[in-house]
Amino acid sequence: MNQSRNEKIAHTQGLVHRRVWLAWGILVAAIILTTLVTLYMKTDVDVQAKREFMFACNEIRSKIGDRLQAHEMILLAGAAVFDASDKVTREEWRNFTQRLNVESNLPGIQGIGFALRIPPDCLTQHVQEIRSEGFPNYNVRPEGDRNVYSSIIYLEPFLGRNLRAFGYDMLSEPLRRAAMERARDQNEAALSGKVILVEETEEDIQAGALMYVPVYRRGMPTQTVEQRSEALIGWVYSPYRMTDLMRGTLGGWDSQEGLRIRLQVYDGTRLSPDTILYDSQTANDMKFTPQFTEERQVIFNGSPWTLRFIQVGGQVSLVGSAKVWFTLAGGMIISLLLFGLTLSLLNSRSNAKQMADRLTTELRESEDHLRSLVEHLPQRIFLKDRNSVYLTCNENYASDLGITPEQIVGRDDLAFHPPELAQAYRADDQACMATGMVKDVQESYNVGGQERWIHTIKVPYHDRQGQVIGVLGIFEDITDRKRMEEERQAMERRLLNAQKFESLAVMAGGIAHDFNNQLAVVLGNLELALTDQTLDTETRLGIESAVEAAKISAELSHQMRTYAGNTLYYPVALDLNEFLNRNSSLLKLCVSNYVRLNMESHITLPPMKGDTDQIQRLVINILVNASEAIGAVDGEVTIRTGVMDCDAAYLGRSRLEDKPESGRFVFLEVTDTGCGMGTETLRRLFDPFFTTKFTGRGLGMAEVIGTVKGHHGAIMVDSEAGKGTTVRVLFPASEKTQASSARVMDVVAPKSSSSDSVPGRKTILVVEDEARVRSLVVRSLKLLGYDSITAVDGVEGVSVFRERSNEIDLVMLDFKMPKMDGVEAFEELIQIRPDVKVILSSGYTEDDVIERFSGPLPAGILHKPYDIDILEAELRRLLGTTY
Repeated sequence: MNQSRNEKIAHTQGLVHRRVWLAWGILVAAIILTTLVTLYMKTDVDVQAKREFMFACNEIRSKIGDRLQAHEMILLAGAAVFDASDKVTREEWRNFTQRLNVESNLPGIQGIGFALRIPPDCLTQHVQEIRSEGFPNYNVRPEGDRNVYSSIIYLEPFLGRNLRAFGYDMLSEPLRRAAMERARDQNEAALSGKVILVEETEEDIQAGALMYVPVYRRGMPTQTVEQRSEALIGWVYSPYRMTDLMRGTLGGWDSQEGLRIRLQVYDGTRLSPDTILYDSQTANDMKFTPQFTEERQVIFNGSPWTLRFIQVGGQVSLVGSAKVWFTLAGGMIISLLLFGLTLSLLNSRSNAKQMADRLTTELRESEDHLRSLVEHLPQRIFLKDRNSVYLTCNENYASDLGITPEQIVGRDDLAFHPPELAQAYRADDQACMATGMVKDVQESYNVGGQERWIHTIKVPYHDRQGQVIGVLGIFEDITDRKRMEEERQAMERRLLNAQKFESLAVMAGGIAHDFNNQLAVVLGNLELALTDQTLDTETRLGIESAVEAAKISAELSHQMRTYAGNTLYYPVALDLNEFLNRNSSLLKLCVSNYVRLNMESHITLPPMKGDTDQIQRLVINILVNASEAIGAVDGEVTIRTGVMDCDAAYLGRSRLEDKPESGRFVFLEVTDTGCGMGTETLRRLFDPFFTTKFTGRGLGMAEVIGTVKGHHGAIMVDSEAGKGTTVRVLFPASEKTQASSARVMDVVAPKSSSSDSVPGRKTILVVEDEARVRSLVVRSLKLLGYDSITAVDGVEGVSVFRERSNEIDLVMLDFKMPKMDGVEAFEELIQIRPDVKVILSSGYTEDDVIERFSGPLPAGILHKPYDIDILEAELRRLLGTTY
């Protein structure tokens, strides 16, 4: 009996021990499952953090590269100012730089200046000339004998630190000299190495760099390095204090919530303390251990900057971190609860079955909860054994195969996939288990003719002894996320291009206005000089030549306005074949004697709406480019025309950002047998101020793109180095013939006065703030037989008109004036006398002027520069003859 009792006690103790082990087994299993889920979530959070870091690095690199290109555009515009004038005065240079408004548009630039090249035999004369301008202490620094000198004579803003650079010879310092000579020899913008600017004071010393663009003497050849060296007159340049430049370029990027990146910029490819240009933080500022580092390069015209990015904090988002910790904590709590419940059931034999039932129920509910959690995850989850046989999977994984989880368990991939794919999956599983490494990849597949992106994670699955017994797999379809990311990047690129174009449009409009204002003075005075009948033949020919040169200079502003879309178009119904045949003689003059011009325009074309002047300039610009691509060898240029129906896919190849709608188009195609273009040249073909030639400023093809945009067309370019180029321009076909659109002056001008003579001498009030323009207009009016009264701004003009309106027959108003501009002055004048005749003069285009008016319009608009014949015709139209 005692033996039976002892056996029963031993059996009970054995049962208790087995149940204790059961409790520990449940705890271990729950901890393993919790660890796996936590590991997956942690891996996903880390991958997302890495992706965000790389995106930020690419964005910062793009900003710095784009800012350097924008600075290059500004310096090229400055070089264009010198190309348009034999001598640019200090005041003109100040007006040019103020018009650019770089403090607001491109903050961080220390200044925009001009350094003059000075031969040794001209040094004394140069110093005397600058001193005579009001700088008695001026000298070229540093002193000493050199084979050539340079001196910073213009630098705006001309105040503060920049005064320290006045007269400094940058050729005397090796790093600056190397960049200046590289810009001179290669005829392109060049960056210097790391320097300390002469503008630096004793406080806040920063690393510096400079950008140079060469300026050559007009009319001198620049085809070779020797010719460019001979033709050089100086450099347009900008100094940069690197900390100011980077803060102006990036502006607060490193303080974004959840993302803190330390940026280091090095000169060249060597990363060392003596080459560092900028560091957003110091080592003492770093409060976190770096998780990610990355290096990128920005190469500007052959000069590299190395960008080193270090993530010093914010490696995961608060939401992602909270999810990881919540999963881990929740799993551990559940595991401990299960363990405690199991042990508590063993404390009382009387409640053993009841507690076992409760434990079973709770365990089942816990498993149901965990399975429900897994089932509701959007990811596909599966578990395989060492032989790649499925142990379990969730509903999402099974639904992709079109079956239930029960039909998957106990089978391998050969039952569901082609042999090649199944073998690849098995090889991945075995590699993961053999190496013990987590596999995390993103791959694209072709599914039903569509590209799909899959994110896959495979984790080795261990038993309690640490042996690998299987593999846990988690994957999800991230195609929509990929596409959204690509669409966002495309939208950012379009926005950047739009901002770049808008900035260029503002700059083009401002430069065109200043050019036109000054050219009005030049042309007017030259034409007045030609009225002198006592001029000898040689002098008259010289003045006439100067008039032609000034008109050619005006062409530059026209090209810049066309590129920026500021040109007013007058479309008419146009037969492209008839237009080309009518201009064939002119077109043949656009190619060299080595080139044979072929015209293939045999089929009948539908009409198109186009501005004949703009279309003519477009064809000429393309032909000139084609001829120059062939050079001084025999070649052919072929012009073809035709009509074609274009869908959205084909029109998507257009080099314009805005694509026209599908439909019928008339096309003009120009093919040459020239040298062709490489990828980089083809990419920048339509950029203003970009050219591969030694002459010109690269505005011809920029004007072409502006004309095509103004006609709502498309343009495609196919080219390969050594195999010629084909340019195809598409214009929307017009099914109905339409009459010419009326010009603005035909709409806003009143009917002409009677052609009969008006008795008495006419008096004209001239309101103009520019003294030279005002003097020119008064002299021109006197020559034409008119009396004049002058005012220096709109306020004075309105006051004079109010006092003497009964004796004033017409008012000439400048559009842009201080205190009160032309639009405001016009509104005041018509309040005083509603029938007053007003002519508005401006360097802006007519549509820019007209859009400022909300009520009545002026009687006429004169676009600067205008000659005396145009002025006389407009006055006769409004006033009749002078006597």
